[in-house]
Amino acid sequence: NATLAEQQLGIYNATKAAVRQLARTVALDHSRSGVRANVLSPGPMLAGLFKRHLESATDSDKFLATRSARQPGGRILEAREVAPAAMFLLSSGSTAVLGADLVADGGLTASFDFRTGEERASI
Repeated sequence: NATLAEQQLGIYNATKAAVRQLARTVALDHSRSGVRANVLSPGPMLAGLFKRHLESATDSDKFLATRSARQPGGRILEAREVAPAAMFLLSSGSTAVLGADLVADGGLTASFDFRTGEERASI
């Protein structure tokens, strides 16, 4: 939500963007002390806030189908699929990554208008 905003979630969206900038500032201020700060930006996952949205929807199946269709892979990720990205940031293999935002959203933010082909519009 730091990259793409969701309706009715102004404070949540702004907070996500603030965390991104905070991590960059911490990285710059403390990197010479051995502190690495990065952000992991997952997309919708079948956990947390997304799961609460799903459970509170009038038609959960329709909500899930609509949101899944927006994903290039056609489905909402599981938390276990995003966890390896977090493990990478925690590993010694990420020492060159500093003040970065690692997006692990299944391609959601790769396009502003993902099309499945069912629209019968030129792709």
